[in-house]
Amino acid sequence: MGSGVEAGLKRLLAITWSAPPLLVPRAVQVQRTLHYLSRDHGWQVHLLTVTPASVATVCPLDYSLESLYPSPERTIQVASPESRMALRLLWRAFPALAQLPDRQRLWAERAARRVRSLAQTEFAAVLTFSHPLSSHLVGLAAKRALGLPWIAHFSDPWTGNPFAPAASAVVRGVNARLERQVLGAADHVIFVNERLRDLTFAEMPEAPQAKVTVIPQGFDPTLTPAGSSRARDGRLTLRYTGHLYGPRSPAGLVEALTRLSSDETASLRVSLVGRIEAEHMERLRDIVRLGLVDIEEPVPYTASLERLAEADCLLVLDAASKDPSPFLPSKLVDYLAFGKPIVGLTPLEGASADLLRRLGCTVTAPDDPASIAAALRELIAAWRSGALAPGAGFQEVAGSYDIRRTTAQLARVLESFLPLPGCSP
Repeated sequence: MGSGVEAGLKRLLAITWSAPPLLVPRAVQVQRTLHYLSRDHGWQVHLLTVTPASVATVCPLDYSLESLYPSPERTIQVASPESRMALRLLWRAFPALAQLPDRQRLWAERAARRVRSLAQTEFAAVLTFSHPLSSHLVGLAAKRALGLPWIAHFSDPWTGNPFAPAASAVVRGVNARLERQVLGAADHVIFVNERLRDLTFAEMPEAPQAKVTVIPQGFDPTLTPAGSSRARDGRLTLRYTGHLYGPRSPAGLVEALTRLSSDETASLRVSLVGRIEAEHMERLRDIVRLGLVDIEEPVPYTASLERLAEADCLLVLDAASKDPSPFLPSKLVDYLAFGKPIVGLTPLEGASADLLRRLGCTVTAPDDPASIAAALRELIAAWRSGALAPGAGFQEVAGSYDIRRTTAQLARVLESFLPLPGCSP
């Protein structure tokens, strides 16, 4: 393989369903990571992803994302059939078919065929990103067909996902087998936080932990807009950007707001920016009418950053969980760029809570209205006294999530698979 590695030296095949212009959090993270791998570390990125038009009816598109960074050296797009009505009806009738491991499995099969047509000598390494998990199945096919070093990058759990729909024993067994194949075949595995890593190995303790690295997701300080000079309405603005769906419920926040006095609520404005499921919107209806909360429809990614820059304090609103949470949403990582106080309504044991405590920020359970109300009272009091500020260690901790630092860690992993100068692999 010597001449092949030399021909493909520092040429990377990156595989992910989630890439711009798809407006999903993982797409933004992947885009900025690949950009800094190229700009700062000399990797020539060839991206294999989904054809955007083929999923436009099932995933929002934001073409402005494509202007944030230069395009990869080469982009290979593979159409997905997942938006076809026949398939959607089939999944509705037989939901288990959409859990093996997800609805992107058919795209992955097509993408795997495309990978097999590529020349082994084109690349030095393969890097796959989930979510969705099916992206790793393309990496598995690439490993078997091309025999190149393969790094699998996980942002969410697989078989250990506490919020995954209930599955039959057959579905759980198939997913466990697929996860073992991926973890076993990958030359290196990256997780975005320690909780996710530990949960994965709790499910399959035989997995090879020696080839694992934890590298967090990163924010890009060069994209952070300055705070708005627009006139304020004299209230403390607490803002959340993101969707509210499924178990990610505003119920605890709604109840907490009703426990505040009229004097307290007169000083507070809670702003939610994003798509809200009908069930959750119903819970919010009364307090929206009372002016305690305002809601804005989803906005393009760059506009969401502007909304964060305008706020006084930022809000994390996660799903309640009886078990430690392995999730650290990329929106929380984006929040770090603004250096503002953050209030986290998140499981008290989990990846988000771990980070927020290190930052010196407020953490309270999302289903504990009394504690949420107490946290809001403290927030209002600090704002009124002019003492509202991030924790003393905020900047130092946040700095470790700078995309330039996280990408440097990833580059070191990739470069560990390159041959030493003058040596044959």
